[in-house]
Amino acid sequence: MILGLYTFLLGISIVLILIGFFRPNESGFALIGFTLLFVLSLIMMNGQLEIENGANVSTTFNYDGSQITSSGQTISYEYSSWDNDTSHQIGFWLTIAAVIGFIFMLFSINRGGKDE
Repeated sequence: MILGLYTFLLGISIVLILIGFFRPNESGFALIGFTLLFVLSLIMMNGQLEIENGANVSTTFNYDGSQITSSGQTISYEYSSWDNDTSHQIGFWLTIAAVIGFIFMLFSINRGGKDE
């Protein structure tokens, strides 16, 4: 998964968690947010997060007797994997946080929001 898309989905996950925490009637949003956070942390822990390195640009030229014309240009992006010990540790701790948060929200839903 590309880092930009990963960051966007991580932001959506955090927004869903915050909505679920601060609006007790909509705690299902927090469950969805924690589930998404769990999946994203597994992606990071498995080393499948990719960072864009750069781009290759190739141009094709045609020569027809007296004139050179450009017939096309191709751009291909290069990505490298972000796979090191730091990413595995961050992914591991995010997984633990997602599981604990999910369980916390399940117990909070079962209480029914009553503080008696």
